[in-house]
Amino acid sequence: MNCHNCNSPLSPDSNVCPNCGTVNGANPSNTNMSAMIDLDDEEETTPQISENMAPPSLAVQEENLTSGVKDIGASNNISTYGDMPVEEPHEEENHSNTNLDVDIEIPKVQTPVDNIEMPSDGGAPSIDGGIPTVGEIESPDTSTVKFGKKTFKIKMGKSKKVPKVILIGGIIVFFIMGVLVGSTVFKQNVCVSSSSNTKKKTTTKVTYVSNGKNNETKAGNYTYKIPENYTYDKKNGGVIIFSDTGEWRIFIKAEPGLYDDIATARVSIEETLKENNVTVNNLRETKIGDNNYVLIEGTTRLQNRLIAFTDAKNDHVFYMEIVTTDNSYNYDILSLANDIATNATYNDTVNDIEHIDVYDASTMLITASEAQKSINNGA
Repeated sequence: MNCHNCNSPLSPDSNVCPNCGTVNGANPSNTNMSAMIDLDDEEETTPQISENMAPPSLAVQEENLTSGVKDIGASNNISTYGDMPVEEPHEEENHSNTNLDVDIEIPKVQTPVDNIEMPSDGGAPSIDGGIPTVGEIESPDTSTVKFGKKTFKIKMGKSKKVPKVILIGGIIVFFIMGVLVGSTVFKQNVCVSSSSNTKKKTTTKVTYVSNGKNNETKAGNYTYKIPENYTYDKKNGGVIIFSDTGEWRIFIKAEPGLYDDIATARVSIEETLKENNVTVNNLRETKIGDNNYVLIEGTTRLQNRLIAFTDAKNDHVFYMEIVTTDNSYNYDILSLANDIATNATYNDTVNDIEHIDVYDASTMLITASEAQKSINNGA
């Protein structure tokens, strides 16, 4: 037998539907009405249940309760949390067709704000809001300007605010003008020698060959004209000339050789002098009068020596050495030496007597005589 209300099968021992609770009788319509809720009275009708009525059977569909179950003992990496719900994006409302009239009042700026320079260390900028930037203000006593690692303080008075860019530009222009004016006013041409013991060149009055009477002497293959104001002698195949006051000395000697070979071997000449304990302070090629010269400013045992080479023609060169009592490189004396060398004449033959060396035994013999005197006095 089935229920009149829901057509569910009824128990043989009870006429009450286990599904909907309807009492099935002769007049199902009346029975159903008594079991329904009276909407007008808002009361619920309790179905009548007898003591012999069997418990209702629930129609529950069979479910696979083990579906999707994992063994939590098999792995420790199983997450105990489920997937987080994903929030669906909401579509923005289209307000393109909506006209909104919004009245926003912009506040007026009372005090302008200068550009704020952010610190390079990431810290907060320091803003001094207590000093007005418009109109006439009283400046501090000093203004600090920094160039690289140097800081300059400039005394300031009462004035209008000067932009920092203009202030820095003015200081730079001031320094540049100072350098230009200083270099113009104090400019001087200084010839610096590489030697610290070189004294200032002195001006010496000399007498040239063309100024008066001259003496002549032959040394080697050349005959030299020497002004009478000076004392001269022969030495080592050349002539040696002294001043009348004993302030300087010139030695001139002619040797076979070519000037061009010497001029192109200045490096070798310098190194050779150094190997022979001569300090070379300066070595250069210059011109005196019409003659080219290789000049060497050297020092031996604290004595400065001006050494020079020039062309003597006839496959010879003149070697010159000038020393002074004030230990200077005197180029006025070199001008006199150039005058004597220019007026020298070449001789094809040399007097044979000049090739015989002087055997100077004077010191040895005098020493021997003094020793003999001591022996005689002791006897």
